[in-house]
Amino acid sequence: MRLGSVCSFRNESVDAKNVDLETFVSTESMLPNKAGVRKAESIPPSGKVHLYRKGDALISNIRPYFKKIWQATQDGACSPDVLVLSPENCSSDYLYWLLSDDSFFDYVTRTSKGTKMPRGDKDAIMKFAIRDASSKEQFMIAEILNPIRYKIALNAQINGYLEELLLEKYTEIFSETSATSGTGTIADIGEVAGGATPSKKRPEFYTQEGIGWITPRDLSNTTDKFVSHGADDITQLGFDSCSTKLLPAGSILFSSRAPIGYIAIAQRPLATNQGFKSVIPKAEVGTAFVYCFLTMNKDRIAGAGSGTTFPEVSSSTMKGITLNIPTEEACLKFSAWANPLLAQQHALERENRYLAVLRDTLLPKLLSGEIDLSSIESPTQLNSHLFD
Repeated sequence: MRLGSVCSFRNESVDAKNVDLETFVSTESMLPNKAGVRKAESIPPSGKVHLYRKGDALISNIRPYFKKIWQATQDGACSPDVLVLSPENCSSDYLYWLLSDDSFFDYVTRTSKGTKMPRGDKDAIMKFAIRDASSKEQFMIAEILNPIRYKIALNAQINGYLEELLLEKYTEIFSETSATSGTGTIADIGEVAGGATPSKKRPEFYTQEGIGWITPRDLSNTTDKFVSHGADDITQLGFDSCSTKLLPAGSILFSSRAPIGYIAIAQRPLATNQGFKSVIPKAEVGTAFVYCFLTMNKDRIAGAGSGTTFPEVSSSTMKGITLNIPTEEACLKFSAWANPLLAQQHALERENRYLAVLRDTLLPKLLSGEIDLSSIESPTQLNSHLFD
């Protein structure tokens, strides 16, 4: 069968001036790895935008962001760079899972058109080959995969609440004058460290299992707060060939260009490319304080960057960002409260990574029929069938 036999593009549009920011979806607000959407930062000032309805599948339609997908939980509008597919001869859940498989994203990439910013070809998308699954199979596939999706979403929601608590506690403690000891700079609370890139012409500098090496693009492709690896690791030879620095676990990664302000915590010793000005916290200050300070002040730091084409925060600028220096006593108090919370966030992220691997392993096997669901009579038989 072809994809066009089970869905169609929703072509309804509306003036951007009539759109609600709360329900507007842009390519930038769609999260990677099937993680849903966040609130968009803005709406186009004029022109037409697409409408979507609850249950529709939204996919980003610019090549660098093709692997972004969301199943609408309400009615709303989206930017023209987002395609809206509406189910017709299948369930909305089944359509979502059909479009979530890597084979679909790879197909869209291969058939995309354009040179500078390639976009998916709508005619080609409708010709994507799918298996003719019965209504019962469609239902069973959703019954297997939806609980994984909901658990991942719940863990992410809990981590969002924990993040709010963390930043509120930081503000509560360090807004007190007794918790600070005068004005200083980032250089007073930690070491600012840059990174570098081993030569791309030397394949022996790169590996899949070596020293973790992070680029801003890696952070753009994850919602995780704790990181240990990017798309590529580097070898010891690659590490020694350039001026990158090994950052200890607990260092705060801060992207300093393209764009400024991605923040993550090093889960283990790792290195970065030159797109970071990371901070290695002083022991008496701790990871929790530095992370919260950078998170709360990333816009101010970005505003201090210079450059026209690609604004960048230099090492000297990063070191010179001012702050009220926390007392050692206040940092100890905050770390004692915050560290168990950070550990819980890390545990939930780790569980979500395992669940995502399970989801992405099952998905192609279910869609292709490799896992035979024809003998399953009810959802209660699914676990025994899958894990016998």
